[in-house]
Amino acid sequence: MRLPLEVTAEGTYVVRAQVGGSGPFRLVLDTGSEFSALKQSHVAGLEVPVQTQSVLVHGLFSARHARLTRDIDVSAGQLATRVPMLVLDEDGYSDMSADGLFGLESLGTQRTGARYAQIDLTEQSLILSSYLRTSDRGEINAWTPLDTDLPAGAHLLAFEIVIDGVRGRALLDTGLRYSLINDAFAERLALRRRTRLVDIIDTHGEEKGLRVVSVPDLRAMGLHWPRASVLVYDAAAFDFLGWNEAPAALIGVNMLQHLRLIIDTEAGRITALPEAPRRQRFDYITPRIKP
Repeated sequence: MRLPLEVTAEGTYVVRAQVGGSGPFRLVLDTGSEFSALKQSHVAGLEVPVQTQSVLVHGLFSARHARLTRDIDVSAGQLATRVPMLVLDEDGYSDMSADGLFGLESLGTQRTGARYAQIDLTEQSLILSSYLRTSDRGEINAWTPLDTDLPAGAHLLAFEIVIDGVRGRALLDTGLRYSLINDAFAERLALRRRTRLVDIIDTHGEEKGLRVVSVPDLRAMGLHWPRASVLVYDAAAFDFLGWNEAPAALIGVNMLQHLRLIIDTEAGRITALPEAPRRQRFDYITPRIKP
């Protein structure tokens, strides 16, 4: 099963999905979120019951409570699932080019029986399959185990990352335009403090100036980036995961261009394949982060 992805004005990728029989809605493919989500105005139009229960939604700078709908049908192509959705405050969701989020729960509970989820940002598609092609198996450089030592109930794509010999933990976050390391990582890498600042707006619409650094020799998911541009900030997600005191990173879409990510949901592992011209090197320079 292959679902097309479209690039948003924010540089992220959306799935067109039907929700409660209405739509299609443009939902950002967000591996940094367990829940899928829909803007409040759309939820009101669906007339779906909303629970009194709320959950914390972690933006880059802060966390806010959001309520959940009752279970509702979500479908895209042959993918079909029934999940609760977060209700996003119109004033607190900054991406005006999207209607909400397509989170991991919508992939994990889908009814197709697919073992593998592939996010191909070269071909701009989401692929769900029960097996891997022989050619894919031959191209895989290495599998990386997914980290299961997460807060109770958290089901996210976390794995080991190594930057210039310093080991840390990383979260794959396709809802984030840029990649980011925390202060603990920056200190261990002895990065210089005098760097340029870039204004960043997070999911909740909050804006801050964050410093940009260039880090050498980054290795993750079986691949090697000789140099990568990342932001430095103790993101709210690190606090939720309990990662603030040790080196940690969020891997956003700026590091995933020209890659096909393969997630083995049964074995709990992840890998990445580069596009054909780059397969012999496994080396990348991330795009420069611009204001």
